Amino acid sequence: MRNISIISALLLSIIMFYSSCSSDGNPYTIYKIYREGAYIRLDGGELSTSCRPDSLVTVTSYNAEIKGFFTYADGDTVLYYGHCWSTSPDPRVAVDTMRSRFSSNDPTNFDPATIIDTRTAHIGLLAQNTTYYLRSYVITGTPQGKPVDTGYNPETLVFNTLPPINEWEQRNNFNGSARVDPISFTIGTKAYIGTGDIGNQFTNDFWEYDSYQEQWKQLADVPGFKRTAAVGFSIGSKGYVGLGAINSVDKVSDFYEYEPSSGIWAPLEYPFNGFPRSHAIAFSIDVNDDGITDRAYVGLGEANSPKYDFHEFNPSNAAIGDAVWQQRTSPFPSGPGRTRCISFSISSIGYIGLGVDEYGNFLKDMRKYNPIFDSWYQVSDFPGEARANAVGFEIDNQGYIGMGDNITISGTGSMFSDFWEYDPFNDRWFERASYKINSENTLPKYVTEATSFSIGRQGFVVGGRVPLGTDTELSREVWTYRPYGD
Repeated sequence: MRNISIISALLLSIIMFYSSCSSDGNPYTIYKIYREGAYIRLDGGELSTSCRPDSLVTVTSYNAEIKGFFTYADGDTVLYYGHCWSTSPDPRVAVDTMRSRFSSNDPTNFDPATIIDTRTAHIGLLAQNTTYYLRSYVITGTPQGKPVDTGYNPETLVFNTLPPINEWEQRNNFNGSARVDPISFTIGTKAYIGTGDIGNQFTNDFWEYDSYQEQWKQLADVPGFKRTAAVGFSIGSKGYVGLGAINSVDKVSDFYEYEPSSGIWAPLEYPFNGFPRSHAIAFSIDVNDDGITDRAYVGLGEANSPKYDFHEFNPSNAAIGDAVWQQRTSPFPSGPGRTRCISFSISSIGYIGLGVDEYGNFLKDMRKYNPIFDSWYQVSDFPGEARANAVGFEIDNQGYIGMGDNITISGTGSMFSDFWEYDPFNDRWFERASYKINSENTLPKYVTEATSFSIGRQGFVVGGRVPLGTDTELSREVWTYRPYGD
């Protein structure tokens, strides 16, 4: 009894510090009609609960994503289940040098016909270039919630974290005019960039970038007005461009759809249901977390003043007669409107932050948006200085933010070169290599109002405004950031 109490206390402390899933505290009994491989106790005995081998979804220098397949058999009351890992073979949940993830289902939501429960564990704070041993476990016990047995997957997954690179590399320049505030989006391995302010006028040109060949190809112009500070995003195999400023006063709300296979633009049949604006945010999201982007979200930005409304674009709604654009009932929650923010998405969650509010205050807070519940949640503030016009993108389920400025209307303030990684699963920030000015990566490079995107395991920053003596100039440069090796 004393040993069981000690183990229970250890498990509870691990849950408090390391669990990314909240438990409802209710034990539950799950039944299945067959079993594949039994969980094994340390004494060699089998539990009724069974499992399949774990698989590695992705791994970086500091994180890993593991997919586990848990199956069940008649006879066990399952209290907790998850993964444990260590730098030594034979990881165990009671060893305080390794970390465990726990999951628990609400028994009222469990479908007895479901045979396999697939869970993904996001494991963070790993050591770089290190071998790890991982296996799933299950803790069974009494219907009253008292732990009795711990069993382990008989198959141990061995993986290595990647060696870090954490560096910037200059690529071939953008073939179009130097500019600020262009749009960009990606479809597959290609990036698309266009519109923006080219210094003495706005433009609606549009370019395709093959990052592997480092080749640019000019495509048909974006229809409608020449514009700057518009938004761009992709859903499935199509791209979308809209909003923006067409002069120093007027904004627009039109949208256009681009089909890469034909190279044809078409006006979007369904009008945006918000104010015309510039400097809005937009991101695509995989709502169903199945690897396919199916919706986009657009909001905030500058109309007659900074806004905080938020809109969903779901083109599949047209087939069932629902509105394609719908204003979300939960606007961005941080008070006054804001503009010139950053945004990116990780799996089925969107992230928005930084920017400047309607009173001219530069901001550094961050929020995440869950589209299923139409709900916002505050996450850890960006650790750098408050700023606007930064860049942001996602690589392997990690967010990256940097550069930008805090220059006021009167011209005071600075540009930035610092760059940060955000780990959403542990809600932590890590400073990474600053943006650099030359191929030797020795001098800091300051840039603002650039566009950014990611392809594979590389982030890209294109164009923007850079210092030139006591003034600034527009840039055509392309830089990539690589967090780690392949």
